[in-house]
Amino acid sequence: MARMEFGSSDSPMITVESVQGSLQVRGWDEEQVRIDVRSEQDVQVNTTSDSVTLSATNDCVLRVPSGSTLTVEDVTRDAYIQNLEGTVYINNVSGSLTLRNAGDTKADNVAGDLIARNIEGSLSADEVSGNTTVRNVDGDLRVSAMHGNLSLRNIEGDVIANVDGNADLRLDSDGGDVHVEAGGNVFCKLSDSGDADVHLESAGNSIHLNTPNGKSHIQSPSHQLTLGDGGRGIHLKAMGLVDFRSRGGGTELDDLDLDLDLDLDLIEVNAGLAGEITDQVSAQIDAQMENVNQQLRDLQNRLRDTTARASRRAQRRIDEAQRRIQSRTVVRGARGPAVVVPRKPAPISEQERMMILQMVQDNKISVAQAEMLLDTIEGRQAPTPPAAPTPPTPPAAPELPEEPDA
Repeated sequence: MARMEFGSSDSPMITVESVQGSLQVRGWDEEQVRIDVRSEQDVQVNTTSDSVTLSATNDCVLRVPSGSTLTVEDVTRDAYIQNLEGTVYINNVSGSLTLRNAGDTKADNVAGDLIARNIEGSLSADEVSGNTTVRNVDGDLRVSAMHGNLSLRNIEGDVIANVDGNADLRLDSDGGDVHVEAGGNVFCKLSDSGDADVHLESAGNSIHLNTPNGKSHIQSPSHQLTLGDGGRGIHLKAMGLVDFRSRGGGTELDDLDLDLDLDLDLIEVNAGLAGEITDQVSAQIDAQMENVNQQLRDLQNRLRDTTARASRRAQRRIDEAQRRIQSRTVVRGARGPAVVVPRKPAPISEQERMMILQMVQDNKISVAQAEMLLDTIEGRQAPTPPAAPTPPTPPAAPELPEEPDA
């Protein structure tokens, strides 16, 4: 694991152009920037007294002054941002994004979940494919194109949210206006009754109320009510049901909020080790796969050679059998017939038998020809017996000489 350190001001501009892995950025009280990567070849850095610009081809861990302004252009895995008082801009994260103790933040295009806690300013997020969890925002919250579920706690400013899933809202009485639209259900609970003008809409004609005035279930697409003297606007709209509660409704379990944040200190310590282990395991798997592939290639070559040899051997046996059949022809000459008796062939092999049967199946020879060919190769066909010799023709009697004339 390689480490690089550079001096800087107390509030430099930190620009992360690209990280081909996970990114972790943490603020500290030192006036310097520290970069931890797997090797120095994995990172390119340009520095000045007030700025640092870098790109990394692997996991990257940064320590920057807490007053830094951070811009992250692209991260191919997860991103963790913590303890930054300056402004944070996140343009694209292919994994999940976690924010803790940050200043004004704008995050766009998060492929995983978005988790934000203790934002000392406003939070704006757009295009989050996973779930969004937000806790303790000092300013306004604006989220749009949330494709998962939304969970909010303790938002001091205005809330504007548009989500495809469910929305779970826990609001303080001294917060700003709230306008939330959800493709699923909406659950909203005020910490106390407070003063608010509440407008509820349910496409499922199902509205549940639990206020100091009692509990009720309203089967209607919309309902309005005023808490205290009114004034604060709360507008909730859902495609499913709307459940609205103020102090006095629900149970103690409603106020239970479990904090399951990741321990970023542990992640920082083990980031390099985890990357090294991942590389080692990947290298071992690649080597094993290459060994298996080579064994498969060798086996294929052996099978191909064996098949070729068996085919040539069977062809030779067939040619030899055909020659033996032709050699059984009786050649007649002047001295009588002659019979050529072939020698006994070797027994037919199973591969040759399968090839002859395949020739029958391919309609190259008939069944009768196949049987004759098998009998011939196995030596079961009896040789043609020699014909009986033709008896010699007896000589004719000599003629008598003619008598002379008188």
